[in-house]
Amino acid sequence: MYSAIAGGNGNRIQTYVLNSTIGGGEGNTIQSKCIYATVPGGKSNSAAGYFSFAAGYRAKAMHDGTFVWADDTDADHASTGDNQFLHPCERRRATIPWNQPLLRQPDPSDVEPL
Repeated sequence: MYSAIAGGNGNRIQTYVLNSTIGGGEGNTIQSKCIYATVPGGKSNSAAGYFSFAAGYRAKAMHDGTFVWADDTDADHASTGDNQFLHPCERRRATIPWNQPLLRQPDPSDVEPL
């Protein structure tokens, strides 16, 4: 029933958040009414979904079960639905639903230009 901020600067956990953690970094947030969310560090990341994970720079895990890992591009990298794995890849965003095998060649429809 507890949440924690281990270190960093300007990090915040909002109200009604359970069992969530910010490891460090700067300007990271776990949004209200969120459980089991993690921001391990980085800068300007936000986790808002149940069981969400946001890491890097400006990663926004806004939906339940999402994992967003962002690079240093000066733009938000945000989830668009539940149960996504997102990461920038040569200035493209790959979206792979959790219920599909990860060891497969991505379908071109999984990748959209930024």
